[in-house]
Amino acid sequence: MRRAGSRALWIKLAILGLVVWFVSTRVDLGDRLVLREQPAAPAKPDDGGSEAALEIPIRTLSGEVLMLATGESLPIEVLAPEGRPLEIWILQEGERIELDPDLVRHGGPFAIRPGLISTMRSIDPLVLLSAVLAFAPVPLLVAVRWFLLLRAVGVTIGWAATARLTWIGLFFNTVLPGGAGGDVVKLIEIGRHSDRRSEALGTMIADRVVGLLVLIVLGGAAMLLLRQDTGGLAAVVLAVGVALVLGGGIYLSPFLRSRIDVGGLLARLPLGGQLRRVDDAFVALRGAPGALASAAGLSVVAQLANMGAAVQCAHALGLGAVNLLDMLRTVPVALVANAIPISPGGLGLLEVAFQELLYRQGLSSLAQGFMVGVLLRVISVAWSLPGLPLWLFATRRVSAGEHGEAARPMKVAGS
Repeated sequence: MRRAGSRALWIKLAILGLVVWFVSTRVDLGDRLVLREQPAAPAKPDDGGSEAALEIPIRTLSGEVLMLATGESLPIEVLAPEGRPLEIWILQEGERIELDPDLVRHGGPFAIRPGLISTMRSIDPLVLLSAVLAFAPVPLLVAVRWFLLLRAVGVTIGWAATARLTWIGLFFNTVLPGGAGGDVVKLIEIGRHSDRRSEALGTMIADRVVGLLVLIVLGGAAMLLLRQDTGGLAAVVLAVGVALVLGGGIYLSPFLRSRIDVGGLLARLPLGGQLRRVDDAFVALRGAPGALASAAGLSVVAQLANMGAAVQCAHALGLGAVNLLDMLRTVPVALVANAIPISPGGLGLLEVAFQELLYRQGLSSLAQGFMVGVLLRVISVAWSLPGLPLWLFATRRVSAGEHGEAARPMKVAGS
């Protein structure tokens, strides 16, 4: 078992290495000079319908002429000395050639594509702080959502325990493979508060499904309504949502269950007793539409807070044109990608998703999109950190209780 776990860890680390390699080949460390998008020129009658790449000369301050074609870029260095005019240098074959800054100003033929280094330097701390505050309601909303589902199936562990376990789960979601590792820790920890662990597992699964459906509906609907579908992605996302709804409806259908003893079938499987109690939790939730509707509503509010934090992350990097609708198309897909358990904590997947989605929408450079994902991850990790001391304190308290029980002297009859 230990060898299999070690092998799985190495596989995940190898996949993480591939993600790092992919990012390094797609994201520029330094700034690049590129052509702005130009309106398409009408084809000439004698060009056979072929489209030649647009090529524009660059006249440097030293009088040299360089050519830059569509799809090409040149490495540059941008300097902004305090109290002095902006300087732009083209790095060409080991030489530094100064470029007229007017060529890259608004309306000029060229643009600067920011690299990773300048993107990191451009972070506005005050705007980033607003992103941290925008994310603040998310852990609380997630805890309330799970509390309602637990109460709907009769698992009463109290609000304080629910909030503590939620925070512990959020922390372990950031350090264990995929985005669901915290559920395993929550399932272990909940045994200290209730003997109905199987029913609690049912609520955790339902909690995940409700959250995923909200993500799918928000993301797919935004891509369709805003006509910003990326390669049919909206149709695929909505198809997954429809499949989840239909599958759940069929599984919980009273008509089906009146003809098939689902509980009896589950009882024949390994761990059948636990599976049957999980199934009982699903049936109980089917009879609590108010709790499910409330959970869905809380998920919407939590995701809107998440998207608001992502917008502020983009603004902190100078991407002032990015708005909530843009993130409505981006965040759901990125979060679903982050939940794929192929790297520790989903590391790299969220960042690459932001990198590609924002870039394809023309909202950022690859480096800027990548950094939006990095900042959002850092914020979510920061807000999950209270889960570590809460887990350590609970573990230490239980250990102390067991030690005290063992050390308590045995009473002798008649003493």
